[in-house]
Amino acid sequence: MSVRALNYQVVGNGPPLLMVHGFGISFSIWESIIPFLRPYFSLIMVELPGIGRSPMPELEQSYLDQAAVELENMRKLLGIERWQVLSYSSGALVAKRYLQVYPACVNGAIF
Repeated sequence: MSVRALNYQVVGNGPPLLMVHGFGISFSIWESIIPFLRPYFSLIMVELPGIGRSPMPELEQSYLDQAAVELENMRKLLGIERWQVLSYSSGALVAKRYLQVYPACVNGAIF
């Protein structure tokens, strides 16, 4: 799989919290809860492959596998040892796959 950077934003202070949106929407879905979480977490809001400004996935490979690899590449790029994961709607499928492949990198998850 090729390495491509996902579009993301980081706001807030505290332990890292990866926020994975569902399909058909972007990380803008989190706008209403950011003020409540930002004092307690560093919110990493990502746009999944093929959504928003993130590159399209490769058609020959599993979407969930590609998304998991790209989330892991982002974790490494940001220098995060372990993070918590909050996922919404069909984004929970991506988060579940990420946890299956990289369980040692996650402190906790909410689907």
